Amino acid sequence: MQKARLNQAILRLPVPETGVTVEEALQELSDKVDSEEEADFLRLRILQNQAEHLGLWFRLAVPQMNLVRECYFMLAWPERLVRVHPELRALYPESHPLMTVG
Repeated sequence: MQKARLNQAILRLPVPETGVTVEEALQELSDKVDSEEEADFLRLRILQNQAEHLGLWFRLAVPQMNLVRECYFMLAWPERLVRVHPELRALYPESHPLMTVG
């Protein structure tokens, strides 16, 4: 239950300097991951870099995962998340390393 609350809290966070939430960034990444447009590639790199600032690592999903989108974030650096958003400390992100977000 706590893991689900942490997941939802992360999805609602703003991604710094992008104007979107984590959930919106994930959808945009999923929509444009196969694009060959240079502008899309640059936008995707910005979203990925800013998500990493939050402690989230961009990953492509495999079909067996049965996810809604083609990609997801993994909580790879929970200490970054807590440093940027100390209000999430109560949800113990450190106890959920490599948690799938999205």
